[in-house]
Amino acid sequence: MVGRVNIASLAMLLIVLLVGGAQGHHDDDRPHTLLGGSWVCVSQAVYGQAAAAQRAGKDVQALRKELRNENGEDLCIFVDNEILEDMMAPWVRVLGQEGDQVQVAFTVEFYQRLNTVHRRFSRVQFTGWTGAGNLDIYIQ
Repeated sequence: MVGRVNIASLAMLLIVLLVGGAQGHHDDDRPHTLLGGSWVCVSQAVYGQAAAAQRAGKDVQALRKELRNENGEDLCIFVDNEILEDMMAPWVRVLGQEGDQVQVAFTVEFYQRLNTVHRRFSRVQFTGWTGAGNLDIYIQ
């Protein structure tokens, strides 16, 4: 009897997994990441400004200083390789799409070495707009 229960349980688990897998996945269900050199901004208009300036060949450091509000707060984050390395699972979540821009959310973990033994880290959640072409499927 015990052998039959285990086999029945395994068969039921297999059926559940097959049915769940057969429902299909959309591209937005898969984990995404951003391409290096992408901008993520607080609004679509600010993203458009950043993307246009980057296409015009404006220096990234100068553009970072320009993309601040009157309080000195950054309106955009430039996603370079260092940010990509520190991005945490589930990487980039797509929250919505309007035209060729997508609203995304992701978490980055920043580290600071205090001494040879101790370090401090902080996690920052970013939510903003970027171009749909800046998304890359993390797992094919």
